[in-house]
Amino acid sequence: MIMATISRKLALLNVLGIALLVWGCTPSAPDKKGEGDKPELKDEELGGLSPEEAAKVVAKVGDVEITVGEVTNQINRMSPFIRQRFNSPEKRKEFVEKLVRMELLAAEAESQGLQDDPEVERAVNQAMIRLYTKKELEKKVLPSEVADAEVKKYYDEHSHEFNKPDQARVSIIVLKTKEEAEEMLRRIKEKEDDPRFFREMARKNSIDNKSKTRGGDLRYYPKFEELTGDEPPIDKAILNAAWSIKEEGKVYPKVVETDKGFVIVKVTNKKKAVIRKLENIRRIIENRLLREKRREAMDAYLKKLREEADIKVFDKNLDLVHIEVPRNPHSHGPMGKTKLRRTKPPVRKTNPPVKQ
Repeated sequence: MIMATISRKLALLNVLGIALLVWGCTPSAPDKKGEGDKPELKDEELGGLSPEEAAKVVAKVGDVEITVGEVTNQINRMSPFIRQRFNSPEKRKEFVEKLVRMELLAAEAESQGLQDDPEVERAVNQAMIRLYTKKELEKKVLPSEVADAEVKKYYDEHSHEFNKPDQARVSIIVLKTKEEAEEMLRRIKEKEDDPRFFREMARKNSIDNKSKTRGGDLRYYPKFEELTGDEPPIDKAILNAAWSIKEEGKVYPKVVETDKGFVIVKVTNKKKAVIRKLENIRRIIENRLLREKRREAMDAYLKKLREEADIKVFDKNLDLVHIEVPRNPHSHGPMGKTKLRRTKPPVRKTNPPVKQ
């Protein structure tokens, strides 16, 4: 109840689409008297204030009191970069004025009964889930650290992701006959310093459909003995020919024969090996493993909740759901939105009665 009350005003403003006009940043809404007891701020939320100081009122909107403790807590929950804006009295006063404006707008929305709107209820539920996840699940269910041994094990098993050998960017033109390929190679050698000519010839003449659309480009490959298996398949003869080319932008002097045709091979670029030591990427691995651990823990927690709850799903009733679909995918209404129409449920056809 308390969490729902705290979230309701902010949910109302978000639903009305005016929260961003009220806030330069997005603090939580202060609670309202008469809707349940205010949750007391903990010592770490008081920013060094005594309980008496925190209870002092800085503004009132009707029966709603905005206290020193609430303003302190709201500001201290922001990032340090944003928080420093409120060092001056003028900025703090401006912040309180935004709280007042929010109370006024929330009160007006409540006077129209919007607190019971289904969209507001959904927003409140989402806010409660975020708060529950932060305050309860992160402390009791979701792991917060990864052991050093796990980090080292992941690094060893995925070293090819972090350590890359020398790589060459390979381009090819594949032709059906050796005669065609040799004639094409002669023409390309004459314009070897013109990279556009090779790409044009690949697009017009190559029979390798995957590479011809990219001007013959196969992207980067290490030497054949250093392949990890994550790369797209490539013929060993093509890769060996590419790595025998010493300079970038040069073409292999002979036609390479493969099962798929006769190939002209070019190297367009080379990259030096990249070696990333464990101490330099420890944080990356820790974050990756922590996300995986938290996802597994959350899945297990939700599975437990489902087993303890009474859940029924009626798949047949999904046929009754009405979906709005565009009449024309290229037709747009105001503000660039697609015009929508409501689909009607299918009409069941029945056979006409047989005349006796």
